[in-house]
Amino acid sequence: MEPLRFAAVDGTGALTLPAVIEEEFAKDRWDARRIPGLRYARHTGEYHMNFAGIAEPFCPYVKDYARFLIAADRAVKTIATQVRYLKQFFLFFCQRYPAARSLQELREQDIDAFILSLQIYLHDHGGKRASEFVWRHIHTVEAFLAYLERIESPIKPQESTARIIWPHHYPQHAWPWPRSQEVKYIPQIVLKQLDTHAQHIPATYIPVVLLLRASGWRISDVLSLQLETCLQQDGDKFWLIGDIQKTHVLGHKIPITAEVAAGILAQRAWVKKHYTPSENPHNWLFPASKKRRNYQTQQRFLLGNPLKSDAVREALNRFANRCQIRARARRGLPLQAACFQAHQSSRVN
Repeated sequence: MEPLRFAAVDGTGALTLPAVIEEEFAKDRWDARRIPGLRYARHTGEYHMNFAGIAEPFCPYVKDYARFLIAADRAVKTIATQVRYLKQFFLFFCQRYPAARSLQELREQDIDAFILSLQIYLHDHGGKRASEFVWRHIHTVEAFLAYLERIESPIKPQESTARIIWPHHYPQHAWPWPRSQEVKYIPQIVLKQLDTHAQHIPATYIPVVLLLRASGWRISDVLSLQLETCLQQDGDKFWLIGDIQKTHVLGHKIPITAEVAAGILAQRAWVKKHYTPSENPHNWLFPASKKRRNYQTQQRFLLGNPLKSDAVREALNRFANRCQIRARARRGLPLQAACFQAHQSSRVN
């Protein structure tokens, strides 16, 4: 048998990022849609990470950290939030040390002062959930410092991260956030009012509300349903199939009634009649509107995105206010669209 022969190939070129991606990374505002592999939710308008306002020479290091988070499979919303927290930290740090070109002098006392600055910011802006606000900032700063320490960055502090951020810097009882362990249900009195005034729900959102009630899923999960694969039938039994975005449960399957299945089939037929394959390239059950209401709506359609989750919430809240839907018989708050998110009849563990 003739031995195998291998030719030597210089593969270093294959490891180089395309110029268009490097150009994106050079900007102060990254667009997730231009960065392959970066996860973002199509049902929202959150595509960007904004580094503007982070002082030199720290901005390039924050960008490198963001690239590290992309490699760690963090979603764009998570990265953008951490960048925003780091921007707040460097704004404080540069005011405290105007001539600093690194974090070498950072000490425990600076973290104490940073926490005080966060508390003052909340007081001035009327912010709530102060413990969570402080916890998230400190956690983000600690993770960034640990990253600098591990890669032996030239701007890393002289002191170790463990000597700069101590357990007492985290507010007590801030994590985990207080959450009810009970499954939350929409009160029957609200559901009755909803059924009574259902004709006032905008026609576009009626099938969305139908599936929200039938599934108990989040708005984002319903808007991510696929046209051809969201419904399964076996005889007279039907199942709704979709991905649970937050917990990364793919192909989640729940039983539904024949009436709900009929609503899905009607929505499917409507989409096929009004959208060509090129207008709905990702096969959404609820594609973005073709009507040119504004620039954002037009862009969502041109990009082949589904309906925007915020638009559904706003429509439900307008509906609730118009029809005076209340959570209690006499007095209470108007129904909020958040009621329809994962609290109706089931919870995905």
